[in-house]
This record gives sequence, structure tokens and C-alpha cells, in this order.
Amino acid sequence: MCRADRPQINAPCPSSHQADQEEAEAELAPEEEDDDDDDFIYNPLKLPLGWDGKPIPYWLYKLHGLNQEFKCEICGNYSYWGR
Repeated sequence: MCRADRPQINAPCPSSHQADQEEAEAELAPEEEDDDDDDFIYNPLKLPLGWDGKPIPYWLYKLHGLNQEFKCEICGNYSYWGR
């Protein structure tokens, strides 16, 4: 079989391949942005939230005495938490 008898295989153009990659990256980009916004934070102990929006560690909660409630007689029994 000579070369003329073989079917020619057309290689994809580099510009069309690059366009396909850009489209694939554009489809993935919106998913990466919304990862932190939709996460459900598991907080069974109802610990206060830290600066990052996640519950503070339990040892820190106990260290600061946030498990103790004090009622103020001057403020009309307003509750304050912590030492």
C-alpha cells in the first residue's frame, strides 16, 4: 500500500485546541468561587464563631470561660458569658 492510498488524518488546528481548553477552564472557574459560601458548618455544641466564620476550638472556649454565665443585677439580669 502506498502513501497515496492511505486516508489522510487531519490533525486539529492548534488554535481550535487552545479555544477548547479556554472553554473548559471557563466552565470550571465559577465552581471554584462558590466553594466557601455554600459550605454547611457542623457546630453541635453551639460554639461561638471565630473571625473566619467557623466555630472556635472547644479548648479555647473552655480556656476563656465562655461556658460560664453571669447575670448582671445592675443591667436587669442581662447575661454575660465568660470570665
